[in-house]
Parts: sequence; structure tokens; C-alpha cells
Amino acid sequence: MNPPGNHELFELFPASESDPWASFAASLSRSLSDDTEAVQRAMWTAFRAWCDRQNIDPVTLDTAELESYLRSREGAVSASELTPRYTWRLVKLIGRVINHSAAVQGRAPNRATSRFLDSNPDIKHANTEKKDPVPEFLSDSQDRTLVSFLESSVPALGQSSADSDSAARDGLWQVIRNRTGVALQRGAGLTPLELRMLRVDSVFVDPDPAKGPWKVRAPATGSVQSHDAPVARWARPLLTYWIQLRAELGIPCDWLLPSTRSGKPWGKTAHFDSVADVFESAGLKGLKGGSYRLRHTFAMRQLSRPQNTEATVAAWMGIEEGEMKRYRGVMMAPVEVV
Repeated sequence: MNPPGNHELFELFPASESDPWASFAASLSRSLSDDTEAVQRAMWTAFRAWCDRQNIDPVTLDTAELESYLRSREGAVSASELTPRYTWRLVKLIGRVINHSAAVQGRAPNRATSRFLDSNPDIKHANTEKKDPVPEFLSDSQDRTLVSFLESSVPALGQSSADSDSAARDGLWQVIRNRTGVALQRGAGLTPLELRMLRVDSVFVDPDPAKGPWKVRAPATGSVQSHDAPVARWARPLLTYWIQLRAELGIPCDWLLPSTRSGKPWGKTAHFDSVADVFESAGLKGLKGGSYRLRHTFAMRQLSRPQNTEATVAAWMGIEEGEMKRYRGVMMAPVEVV
């Protein structure tokens, strides 16, 4: 049986403030194909059902609630459908529906979806034929400032349990977690989702360089397979200290970078805010969030090393070699990174 056409949606979903789907569907200048209509209606219905469970009015959605909904679709691991392109389609649909409702009701547009996309450029450009040709990245001086700041975050060797107790009491452990996360994104090229999904056993370390490099195993996310990424030498002491502090605090979960001491996973919005905090603490003014710039800086640093091919760096980042073309012409001077 074919899904209903646009005109039948009024019977299934009465046009009202509580459910604006029918009014939106009827407003389209061209009728959707049956398949497209069924997919979009299912996307909206799932979103609306989540809003009902959370006691949220869809037309007054804020960015934090949108982030929460997307996290609910990921679950404990990334859902295969939550690729950047699918996320773009879902977010754009939600924005169109709630803003159509706002216009009908004479209300100001809801900016939640546009703010989300502006904060996630790889999702914002996921459905374009040509992504932003110049990815956001740290300038040479900004990168040196950040790396020096992260290196200075490591305390003297032999941190005691008393110090870890103080870190737990004062919340300083979260500062170290945040800086470790930034170090791994900049020093291993991880995406925000890959970082938040790391588990303790994702880290492979060996003090003896002859036995192999330090690396992290990034989990599979959507269409990207699990892959190994080398950890920059400058980032290793901070990672080592975090692992030590995490063990002393007795955090009871497998997440490498949990949100709470009780072991809850790190949320997208909280992680986004933490990157902005680290930039601010490092003296990098005006860099609000945008942790993908850390990944892009990693890529350009690695590509600037003569011994690294585009294929090698692409494998470290878990992407196709063809995607490396976006970095050509904007590579930075090499630094010691692996």
C-alpha cells in the first residue's frame, strides 16, 4: 500500500500548533514523491514522538534540545543512519517545519537548527557538491600557542592521590579531561564523535618506540570504518596523566573521556563548550568551539611532512583519499607530530 499523498496528511496529522507537519506539507510548491514524503514524514514523526516524551514543544525547540535529540538517535554507539548527510537532512527538515509553523502563527523564526549547522561545518556542507574549499584551521602562531599551552598542562611526575582527591573535589579533573580531548583532536585528528566514543581500551601506548607508535583506535561512525590514528609526541604526556588521574578517581565506566565521575558519556553540546573553554584558557580569543579546526590542522600538519602521502593521512583520519584534495594549497609548515 502506498503512503498517503500530501492532501491525505491533513486527516492523519491535523494542522495545529501542536503538530505543524500537515500545514508544512500542504505549503510545498511541489508535491513530494510518495517515497520522499514517506521518509520525511517518518523523520518528523520520530522527532515529534521524542518531543512528546520529553514534554518539549517542537516549535520552540532550542539548540541544546536539538543536540539531545540527535544524541538519542546515536544511542550508545553511532547509528549507521547518522552520517553527516543524513544529519543535515534531518536538521534541515526540522528547521523547515518548525519555521513554517512560526510563520503561520506570526512568530519570529526559530534559529536552533541554523545555529547547530553553523557550529558543525562538516554537517552544514555535507549535502553540497563541493564542500567549503578552505576548511577552518589554526594559524601557525595559534597552533604553537595551543600546543605549548597543552604541554604546560601536565603537572610534575609523581602526582599523588592527595592531588587527585583535590582534583576531584575542585572539579579540576574536568579541566584535564577537556584539555586531553583537545590534545587528541589536534594530535590524532579525531572527529568530535570519534573522540567522545573512545574507550579506555582504544588507547595503545608503548614507552619503547621500537615496539610501535602510540595510537588510538577510532570507532566506526556511520559509513566510516574503525581506524588507527597516531598520537603526537607532544600530546602523550597529557594523555598519560589523564589516564593516571582517571584511574585514581575510580571512574566506573569504559569511556575514556566521560562526562561525569559516575561514568556518563560525554554529550555533544558539553564537548563543544569545552573546546571553547580550552581555546579561551590558551589565550586564543574569538575561537568559539569549532573543534573540527583541530582535525583540519592535524591533517595539514601531517600532509606537510614529505614522508606522508595523502593516502596515509586519509587512512589515519578514516576518510577516502579523494577527500584530501580540500587541503591542497593551504598546508602548514611541518612540526613533530608522531
